[in-house]
Amino acid sequence: MLSRYRSVIKKGNSSCRFLSENLNVEVAQNFPKDTRVQVIENCTIKKIHQTNKKVTGVETDQGIIKCEYFVNCAGFWARGVGQLSEPYVKVPLHAVEHYYLHTKPLPSLDAMLPASSKERQLPEDWDHFHVLLEQLIHSVPSLDNAVLDKLCNRPEAFSPDCKWIVGEAPEIRNYLIAA
Repeated sequence: MLSRYRSVIKKGNSSCRFLSENLNVEVAQNFPKDTRVQVIENCTIKKIHQTNKKVTGVETDQGIIKCEYFVNCAGFWARGVGQLSEPYVKVPLHAVEHYYLHTKPLPSLDAMLPASSKERQLPEDWDHFHVLLEQLIHSVPSLDNAVLDKLCNRPEAFSPDCKWIVGEAPEIRNYLIAA
């Protein structure tokens, strides 16, 4: 996404972006100093300002930041950030719980399954997960003898078609979405 808008930034425009701590921001942080890219972190967004349906700034708990571009890359929280502007920027994400189960190694299953990094954890809910566990054991009978290690419940968000939402919002010019 940054490569698409790099020419805009090179013209000397300032850029304001909301970044969550789990995003890789090295590209923006390594732009030459003359691009005037500013990465603002560790603040709470209160409102996205616009004039004539074009981004003009972001109000945070640390004050108002004037900018010409805003990138909503808040992931799980992108829909809520979209509602901080007037008119609302519609980000069609649905927040859900995403369970997965850790077991001790099973000789009958490939140990090279993808692993994820530590992220925010939601509370375990074995009663809620039990229906899925029964179906899982029915599909993979060897799991019936598995020693259950830990149930993980992580937040996820999905678009209606399960694809990324990337591009400029139709409601406000220069309001970019990467969710």
